[in-house]
Amino acid sequence: MKSTKRLIFFLCTCCLPLVFYAQGLQQFASLENFELETGVTIRNCKIGFRTFGQLNKSRSNAVLVCGWFTGQSEGVSSAFINGGLVDTSRFFVIVADALGNGISFSPSNYKTSTFPEISVKDMVKSQYQLTTKQLDIAHLDHVIGISMGGMQVFEWMVSFPLFMDKAIAIVGSPRLSAYDKLLWNTELSALEAARNCKACLPAAKQTVAMIHELHLYTPSYRAQKTSSNQYDEFVKTEVQFSKKFSHLDYAAQLKSMISHDAIGGRSWQELKELIKAKVLVVVATKDLMVNPVAAIEFATQLNFSLVELKGNCGHQTTMTCDKELLKKTVIDFIKD
Repeated sequence: MKSTKRLIFFLCTCCLPLVFYAQGLQQFASLENFELETGVTIRNCKIGFRTFGQLNKSRSNAVLVCGWFTGQSEGVSSAFINGGLVDTSRFFVIVADALGNGISFSPSNYKTSTFPEISVKDMVKSQYQLTTKQLDIAHLDHVIGISMGGMQVFEWMVSFPLFMDKAIAIVGSPRLSAYDKLLWNTELSALEAARNCKACLPAAKQTVAMIHELHLYTPSYRAQKTSSNQYDEFVKTEVQFSKKFSHLDYAAQLKSMISHDAIGGRSWQELKELIKAKVLVVVATKDLMVNPVAAIEFATQLNFSLVELKGNCGHQTTMTCDKELLKKTVIDFIKD
């Protein structure tokens, strides 16, 4: 009997790390009673994540990847790892599913009719609890994110300034410009207009998908890559995205970005004293999706490293025109 118990204990303790740190598999953690920035408490709030690489004995080589708008950890991890932005042979990489993305706590998986407002700050707080309480990691080597992921990185700098050595915000913003708010509110308005008209929803989602695609690249890039004769087929292909996303999840994350403001009422001097991480800010100068002005000012005022990508691919330049330059920039910054 004793030998059987020892065998069971051995198997359980050996298997736990394999389950907990399952390479690349979708995992979930319960944040139990999670309090949002609005004061609303979510019972058994869940957050999704995937892990890659091995955590070292001192638990000091962890990296957090924050997801972009509507991004889920499967696609985000593929882009970061296959794209070479994170080194899984050196780091233990945690790719978090942001609140509202359909995997973590979101309108599409929330059981009550009224979904509370979530913020970028809530996303970051949930990732902090995942890292500290579920993964038992007390410090991160760096936090990195693209687009809305970059917005989360800016929030990480001010919400948990001592928690990471480096922060890498790529085509994100510390707060939205008027241009950004105009874009995101236009998309939100299209979805809100169809809220009480079920038959109108497919057309509204298709309109949103087209607005979104319109801003991903520069006008000259689209004109060069897609001829007038190819337009109908191009639109037919691109709007397929509209059939996949939950309009409720989409709207929830839109609202999170619209309200995002990592600067708050702080002065530049207060931010200088608050932020402890070594910071790299990467912007795309021709970005029509996330205006680079606020991020450039943030980096300039606080004397952080700033890289301006000038490719003609707009917001998508990190994945296309300037992909190799971005990779080199990030690798050099992490090594430094």
